[in-house]
Amino acid sequence: MRILISILMWLWVLSMSAQSHVVSNDTVVSADSVVVAENFRSMTAEGRVVELDSLPTGRLTILVFFDPDCSNCRQAIFGLKHSSLVNQLIEEQVLQVMTVHVGYEERLWRDMLGDMPETWVKTTTTVEMLDGKCYDLSSMPALYLLDADRKIMMRSSYAEDLTEVLYRLW
Repeated sequence: MRILISILMWLWVLSMSAQSHVVSNDTVVSADSVVVAENFRSMTAEGRVVELDSLPTGRLTILVFFDPDCSNCRQAIFGLKHSSLVNQLIEEQVLQVMTVHVGYEERLWRDMLGDMPETWVKTTTTVEMLDGKCYDLSSMPALYLLDADRKIMMRSSYAEDLTEVLYRLW
C-alpha cells in the first residue's frame, strides 16, 4: 500500500511540474515563469568534478548551498539529515541531496563532511563559479527544491520549509 501511495504521489508531482511550482516561501507561480536550475560544476573531497546535470534525472533534488562557518547552515543540514521523510524519499530513490560548500575555508568544509549522510553528494565550489547563475546566495544557507525536470520549485533558508512542502506532496 505504501508503494502504491508513493507511486500515485510521484505521478501527481510530475503532473504538477507541468502546471505550477512553489517558489520562495510557498508562492505558487505559473509554468510560464518557472526557472530551470542552471548547471554548475563543483568538486568532491576526492577531487571528482560533479555537475548538477550529471546527477540522476527523474528525482526531486535538494540543493544546499552553505558555508560551514554559518550556524544556520549547520542547523539546516542537521534538520535535513534527521528528517525521516527526507531519508525515506532518498531510500526510495525519489529524492537526492547535493550540498555545495561556497565558503573559503576548505578545512572547515572537510571537517564537516562526516556530519553529512553518505547518500548525499557533497561538493565545494566558489561563489565566482556560480556568479550569473539563477541561484540567490545573498543569505546562507540557500536551499533549493528542484522537481524531476530540474525546475526550481522552492527556495528557502530553512530545512523546515522544504520538509513541509515534501510532507504536503507525500
